[in-house]
Amino acid sequence: MYHKTLGIACLPPAIFTVVEPVVFGLPLALNPYLMIPFILSASISMAVGYGLTMVGFFGRFFAALPWATPPFLLGPLGTGDIKTALLPVLAFVIGLVIYLPFWRAYEKKCLEKEAENEANAA
Repeated sequence: MYHKTLGIACLPPAIFTVVEPVVFGLPLALNPYLMIPFILSASISMAVGYGLTMVGFFGRFFAALPWATPPFLLGPLGTGDIKTALLPVLAFVIGLVIYLPFWRAYEKKCLEKEAENEANAA
């Protein structure tokens, strides 16, 4: 239940790329289940985006925008290329594929710990 509540509470700031509530709320930093995909998903998404930009599929940035610009607006405003609105979607799918097995293992561990705590309390 904690993870669902945290997810709902963190959604509005995450739209504006403020992800600290998730990073410190789970925690991600010292969690072996979630630290690996946290690093991998960003690195792989960046490499794919960079590669597609260098190939010419996406336009290159020519304008510096504030860091809190929503990702789906950042690309089109900074490049003038409407196709760059697909980059956050692509990064989300890459992150989802990378996180899913790790999240399932983490959730299984949390559910086992919760069941153990309930058994000890009874």
